Amino acid sequence: MTAIIAATTPGNPVPEISIRRLSALLDIPKDQISIGPVPGRGAGVRRLTIGTPDRQQGLDPAVVWAEKIAPAAMPGAVLTGIRVGTAHQSAARSRPRTPHRPPRS
Repeated sequence: MTAIIAATTPGNPVPEISIRRLSALLDIPKDQISIGPVPGRGAGVRRLTIGTPDRQQGLDPAVVWAEKIAPAAMPGAVLTGIRVGTAHQSAARSRPRTPHRPPRS
């Protein structure tokens, strides 16, 4: 599962998440958990990846988040959307787009 985590307050970074603690809480090996940047985005968003692609098939991301991740690692966090696909595809789709505006005269 890959999740894009956003800070709740604009202008603040995503709080530090301990991979060691998350591993213990979820009972998942540390080498199957990674937290890193989202290409083209600042510290206000981070990519959390848990598991490997072959172990992810058939799992409902909303259920995994609600039952396993949020209560243990991010109490009070709310899942606001899900995109299914590769991490690269999801990151590319999640970038905000600014409409093109002609220059003012």
